[in-house]
This record gives sequence, structure tokens and C-alpha cells, in this order.
Amino acid sequence: MLAVFASTLLRVAAAQLKAVQLPGYPPLVGALWAIDGASTLAPASWRAAVSELLNRRIKVDRNAACCRGWRNPQDRSAAVSAAAAWNKESASYFVERSRPPNSESQPAGGRGDKALGHRLANAAAAETAALRLHRYGSGVLTLLPLFAPPSRAKKRQQTVGLQDAGAPTTGEGIGQRRFCEAALPAAECFAYAPPAMFASVRSLHFTGICGTAMASTAAALKQLGLSVTGSDQNAYPPMSTFLAERGIEVIAGYAERNLAHKPDLVVIGNAISRGNPEAEYVLDHRLRYCSLPDLLREFFIRGKRSLVVCGTHGKTTTTSLLAWVFEHNGLNPSFLIGGLPHNFGQGARFTDSEWFIIEGDEYDTAFFDKRSKFIHYLPEVGILNNLEFDHADIFDSVAAIQKSFGQFVRLIPRNGLLLGNGDDPNLAPLLNVTHCPVKRFGLGDDNAVHAFNLRLGPTASEFEIPSFKFHLNLPGEFNIRNALAVVGAAKHCGLSNKQIQSAFDTFKGVKRRLEVRAVAGGVTIIDDFGHHPTAIRETLKTLRLRYASQKVWAVFEPRSNTTRRNVFQDDLVYAFAQADAVIVAQVARLELLPADQRLNPEKLLLDLKTLGKEAAYLADADAIVAHLAQHAQGGEVVVIFSNGGFGNIHAKLIERFNGR
Repeated sequence: MLAVFASTLLRVAAAQLKAVQLPGYPPLVGALWAIDGASTLAPASWRAAVSELLNRRIKVDRNAACCRGWRNPQDRSAAVSAAAAWNKESASYFVERSRPPNSESQPAGGRGDKALGHRLANAAAAETAALRLHRYGSGVLTLLPLFAPPSRAKKRQQTVGLQDAGAPTTGEGIGQRRFCEAALPAAECFAYAPPAMFASVRSLHFTGICGTAMASTAAALKQLGLSVTGSDQNAYPPMSTFLAERGIEVIAGYAERNLAHKPDLVVIGNAISRGNPEAEYVLDHRLRYCSLPDLLREFFIRGKRSLVVCGTHGKTTTTSLLAWVFEHNGLNPSFLIGGLPHNFGQGARFTDSEWFIIEGDEYDTAFFDKRSKFIHYLPEVGILNNLEFDHADIFDSVAAIQKSFGQFVRLIPRNGLLLGNGDDPNLAPLLNVTHCPVKRFGLGDDNAVHAFNLRLGPTASEFEIPSFKFHLNLPGEFNIRNALAVVGAAKHCGLSNKQIQSAFDTFKGVKRRLEVRAVAGGVTIIDDFGHHPTAIRETLKTLRLRYASQKVWAVFEPRSNTTRRNVFQDDLVYAFAQADAVIVAQVARLELLPADQRLNPEKLLLDLKTLGKEAAYLADADAIVAHLAQHAQGGEVVVIFSNGGFGNIHAKLIERFNGR
């Protein structure tokens, strides 16, 4: 019966997935699960099979092969060596079948299927294989025996212990173990077993590719050898430049013809709605599609230790700083960041490290999945920086945002950590949980990670915790709070204060966060992503420290789905308090909002003038450039607040100031 079932499963899998045909071998096909079994195969044949797969750019993921769940470094090292030998040099090997992770009878600490014992031809060959696997990075290939014929079952009953010195030899913590040995032909032994949804993916199309996270992920996948295309309505620097430098052409505009090549998978951005021609084509033609968070979870995060940075403000800087702390200390993390950190030059990277550091956005996932993105990211450590009202197009109150954050908090496991800003009253109810450890950070004395003796300078800051003094090459109190979150997470993961400070010393910041684009004609032009009143206020406070005696112009594009609305009509007046002059552009996509819901720029200007501010309302980038070219003088500062391209205003200002 088992043999019949195995044969049927092979035929079904072969029909559904793209098979890889090796000379002299049956197709290697997608398998859903590996059940007890093993193979003895001549090493030369084994090497030939693996080599062919690698040549076809089918990635080998040693974590998926055998290392998921090993937390003890010695155990993990032994498992990696086993995987190397198994994939390359082993004449015979054994696969462990554990109970599923949710099994009631599994001992605490068990993580489901793990790996395997092996017979190793020689250590040098295993090391070579391990390096080769490392070079190919994270991927989707594991070679596993599928089934053994029942006629040979009785011959396979001998129990064999793990050969790895560092691996456990009892069932404690890893579920029930059953080992078998057999001599089976290749037809009965090989299965190509990637994550089911992505088993046959060789080409991807990103609809809405110029979003920071979409572009970064697309570039990383192309680097892994996949074919990547993308389209977007608005392509502008830095992401358009970033994609062009990596050989990814951005198709201007959305159209059905962009999908005529029928990619294996279409990744649909969260800004895409029903009615978009590419979304409609995908649905009409039953193409395989997913959201970016879906792709990240199943392709890259699952099985790794995920650190997720959430909050209304500071997510990008905090995630970038945390990723750099891990990188600087040799941990080689995977990461996804909603910006471009200068230290990395890219917003995403996928490695074979056990660490994945990701920016967790509360915005919804896609038109077909209205949950917040961070729900998908399998957090082990969850960082909550702060919480304010935002995203007025999908949330109607702070309570609604708290509910979504609460769903995220409930995903943190009992052996994880919830790290939250203890000074933020909106986060307070979310931190009162008992299912996982909770640690608070902040400036208040009752926080576990408590900063004091703050020193704020024009370009840097210092703070102390009870055991150490930190120096940070970032200005502003809000960046001290970001750094505190990083300190708490990094120490939880085993790094020391000195290791953290060493990384702080070399951190270079993030594009579009207080980024000086140029000094043109004596005018300093600064680009900042700020679009929420709190972010604008804190950025201007920091700039006032740096440029205490200089005139600061604040140019604001109401472009986000919240600032286009009038929910912050009054808050924006006080957000610009530290600016000397304010220019407000026309509300973006004005026609899509009812008049009674729109931000009123004219009223904003009147209120600013009442406070004694120089203020102007100018419709677009060209009008603003002309105004500043006439009125801004050498030695003054112009800071552009926008979360979009803003009509390429930065380049236009630089050209105009240099030419006068």
C-alpha cells in the first residue's frame, strides 16, 4: 500500500511541478513531506546530481536541509557539517522524522523536523561543500528520500545514532526519532522539496516595484539568479536609480501586456487596487500571485530567528542600526528595510544566517489581505518603538491601530521577547501580557533599558545606561530612543555593550533621513522622509540644533494618505514651529478625496502666518523651485519633507542654485 501511495504522490507532484531531468535518473520532483528513509548512492553519482542542480541555479538551502531549530552553536555547527556531507560527499545518510511542532507529546523546545546523521567521507570535503552551499545563499532546495518500499521495511529496522559529536543522541527536545537504512535506487530516493508555493518559481514580476521594500526584494532575488521584471506608475530616485544599477528595467505604467510573458509568480504591492490592469489580468488568467509579506515569510523568514521593528516612527532607522550592529559583529544577518542604509547600499539582503531583521509596517498587506504587513513576519523579538494615529485611509482611530499591534504581539513566542517603549502611553496596554517576556525601554526611571545623562549635539548624541555610556553618530532625542531599542534587542541576542558601541561608531545613517543632498549656490538642501506632524517636528528640532543661526526653509508635500486629509490640519501648524519659512505644495491626488476631508493648505498658511511665520502655498515643484531661487540666500537651509518623488524637486533645486 505504501509503495502504491508513494508512486501516486510522485506522479501527482511531477504533474504539478517543473521537473528537473538528470541523465540516467528519473525526474526530481516536488515533494510535500519527507518520511523515514535513507539511501546509499555512489558518491560520484550523488555529486553529479547535486552539481547538475546547482548548475541549473536551483539553490541549496542548508538550513532547510537540516539546521532549522538548532539553537546551540555546537549542535548547529555539527548539523551544518552534516548537511554539507549529505549534499555533496556522503555515501549514506539518515533522515530524522520528528513529531510536528504542535504535537502535544513533543517535549518543550522541540522544533519539528530537524536533521540527520551521516557518514562522512572526509572532513575537508565536507568543509568545501559547506563553503559552496554558503556561496549560493538562502534558497529552496533540499534533497530528501521520499518513501521506501514496504518490502524492505523489515530490513530497515535497525536503529542508528547520530554521528555528529555535537548533536543530541537522545529524543529530548527533538521529538520521537526513527532512523532507517536502505539501499534504494534513485527513482525511490530523490525529491525536490522547496516551499510548496514557490517550488517552480524561476521568474517573478513585481507590480508596484518602486516601493522601497519591493525594489530591495526584487534586486535581492535577481542577485540569487531569478528572472525579475517590474512595473510602476511613478519611478523616481533613489529607487529607480537603485533598480537600474542592478539591471532591472522598470516598465512605466501598468498594463496587461507587462504580464504577457506569464511569469511564474506575480508579487502585488500594497498600493495596487482592484481595477489595476495588471491585478485584473492576474485574476482573469489565474496566474500565481502573492503579496510581498507572503513572499518574504515563505521564501526567506520561515525557520530563522526574526527580529521585527514596529512603530509609527523610527522603524527604518532602528532596523538599519540593528542590522548594522549584527553585521559589524560578524552575524551576517538577512534584512529587509524600508529605506536605503548607507552602510549596506541596499534595503534587502538574504543570507544563510539564522538571523532575519525586518522593518514591520502596520499598513495593510494587499488588496486581497487587509491585515497589517507585520502579521506575516514570524517574530521572535518584536520591537514597538511608539504608536500614534496614522494611515487614516485604513484606520479610523488609535484604538484600531492598537488592535492591529495587539495581533502582532500575540504572535511572539514564549521563548521570544516583546521590547516596547515604556514612555509611550499608547503602547502601555500592549505591554501588559504574560505569554512572552516583556522588556521596556525609554527615558523614564522604571524602564528596564533606561537612558539618562543625554547629550544632544548638532550631528551626534550621547546617553548612558546603568552599565555603559553610548555615543551615537545621529542627532536628536528620537534617535536616542531608536538606539535604546537596538541596545535592548542586541543584548537579548547575546551581544555586549562594547560590541554594540563598536557598530554605533561606524553607522552612516539612511538615505532620506536628514540627508544632505548638496550644498548648491551656498544653500544646503536636505531630503527627509518626514510626513507625519511628529516626525516633521522632531526633524526640525534637530535641524535647529545644527543650524542654530541660519534661516531654515521647510518645504512640505502633503502626499501620504493621512496628510492629504484634514485629520492633522491643526497639528501641522505646530509641527513647523522650528522653521523660519514654510512652503506647502498642493495636496497630492486631490481629486480622489471629498472636499470636506482634504487638508486645507490655505488655512494652514493663514495659521502659520498668525504665528509669525513666513509662509507660501505653491502648487508644484516647478513653482516652488522658482520661488526659492528668487528668495533663498547663500548660507540658508532648505529641507524637503516628502515620502515621494515630489516632481524631482531636489535635482531641480540643485541645478537652479548652481546656475544662478
